[in-house]
Amino acid sequence: MAQTQRKKKLNKPRLQLKMIGIFLAISGFAAFGQALLLAQSLMGLSVSIEDPSVARTVHDAMPGILTTNLMWTALFLLPFIFLVGVQVTHRIAGPAFRIERYLREVAESGEVSAPCKVREDDELQNLADSINRTFQRLQADQQAKAPQKAHA
Repeated sequence: MAQTQRKKKLNKPRLQLKMIGIFLAISGFAAFGQALLLAQSLMGLSVSIEDPSVARTVHDAMPGILTTNLMWTALFLLPFIFLVGVQVTHRIAGPAFRIERYLREVAESGEVSAPCKVREDDELQNLADSINRTFQRLQADQQAKAPQKAHA
């Protein structure tokens, strides 16, 4: 079976952007923690240097080093996290969108004309399979009850 590539990466923008925001916040906190650890290390280094002029030079260079470190982290890491976040959430939001649309169609029509399908490598495959098994069971139960009602 040929796999189709979805063009739209933000199927459920609210969910996806919320998840990406969480990824970015965690990354931002990690970068801030890294800067604090670097500052602590540089401060320890400047205190351990015996020559006062060298120690002062190291101490004075710390803000620039920390700013540069955070700037490069923000320039490269955060956009990368954003792109990875879009890709990861696409694998969750896409199937959620498709399952939601499928269930809406079943609710509106009152009939299950075809099984719910999501791509095999997407997340929520188990949920789609469970929905299909549930509807198959309900249809089988209805078909089994239909002859009983006809005889009554």
